[in-house]
Amino acid sequence: MNKNPIQEEIKNRAWELAEEHWQYVRAVLEHDFRENEESKAVIEVIGFHYKTAFVHGYKHGVEDQTFFMGYPVFDKKGNLIQRGEK
Repeated sequence: MNKNPIQEEIKNRAWELAEEHWQYVRAVLEHDFRENEESKAVIEVIGFHYKTAFVHGYKHGVEDQTFFMGYPVFDKKGNLIQRGEK
């Protein structure tokens, strides 16, 4: 399967940013909650959902920017779904 290099770059950047943002949020949560095994487990679950939601939202932002800037839009498989018109 040929991967679209631009989509791979976007996905990688989204995860990079998600991890950076999560480091801050995790520090806040760890500061606000008593440290015990239960709170650590809950924070890890929150982290999973936080990062995946961040990446999902980032991709929507890229789609909107792509659409409004007039660049082509691709589906997850790298197929052109909309031509850009500028």
